[in-house]
Amino acid sequence: MKIYKKLDINTFNDIWADEFLKEYATALIKRQWGENLKKFGNMNLPGGITINGDAIYSEAITEIEKLETRLTKDLQLPLDLFIG
Repeated sequence: MKIYKKLDINTFNDIWADEFLKEYATALIKRQWGENLKKFGNMNLPGGITINGDAIYSEAITEIEKLETRLTKDLQLPLDLFIG
């Protein structure tokens, strides 16, 4: 189940300053950008520049995996004692 709650920007004004959130959002945008560029292959741009969408996409996937691993290992709260 996912629950979304709208936060008041005046009360929680530092929510967008979280470094992990910035890095993760950047990696997701990079993945989407690489996916968009893969459609055009190795097309030459003006000035002789070639953008490799596959390399950008695979680099973003690696970054996302590292960030998700960091999230589960370093940034997760410790589990409470569970007695069942």
